Amino acid sequence: MIEGLKIKVNSAELKAQIESRATYHSERAKWYERQIGNLRAGGVLPGELTSDPVSRLERSAKEHQEKAALFFFMAEHIIPNEEYILDEGDLSFIELYSRYF
Repeated sequence: MIEGLKIKVNSAELKAQIESRATYHSERAKWYERQIGNLRAGGVLPGELTSDPVSRLERSAKEHQEKAALFFFMAEHIIPNEEYILDEGDLSFIELYSRYF
């Protein structure tokens, strides 16, 4: 008997998913960095405004950079030609749900 949701995924599929998320987060970080550059070019500096859009964008960029680094690291350490059994927590962690929702 299997309790809960368990999904068997081969290493190639898992690596592709993780690389996809790494690329996504890397691209999002670059997007945020461009927005920061645009605001600074327009004269907005961190801490100048009450809502401080530059600092918020910097935090978002950093979060995406960190996620991208983690996913790139994970992708490089997937054991080839193996099968992984993933539970709901694993699927959430590798952001598989975000592909469909």
